[in-house]
Amino acid sequence: MSLLKRHCLVLGSTLLLTACAAPKTAYYWGNYEPVVYHHFTNESSPDEQIAALEKDLATAKEKNLGIPPGLHAQLGLLYIQTGKEAAGFAQFQQEKSLFPESAHYLDFVLKPKARQPQTGTTAIASVSSGQANIQPTKK
Repeated sequence: MSLLKRHCLVLGSTLLLTACAAPKTAYYWGNYEPVVYHHFTNESSPDEQIAALEKDLATAKEKNLGIPPGLHAQLGLLYIQTGKEAAGFAQFQQEKSLFPESAHYLDFVLKPKARQPQTGTTAIASVSSGQANIQPTKK
């Protein structure tokens, strides 16, 4: 066999083998995307979604893989929906520390939550001339 044919055969085999190798990603995605889908389609309960995301976090930690952007924020949202606000805000802080570029958005989303009236008050909202006026009142 000529030298050129031999080199072409080796090069072709190498390209074929590298094309078949599974690509490595920077993050462990696990069930994150299906959980987000189920969140919007109500195919599973928030508690089931929390369990799936917590399992993904444990698997990623065990395999020493990165957590995808948004996973902690989604988990925080689910915690808040189930009444576990402290755990939810802790997840938001974790998201902001891992992905600083998300801090501005999370702060924007959480701003209305921070402006809500304190416990023991209700809010009376009125709209006039297209502007909302929210007045806290005592119960």
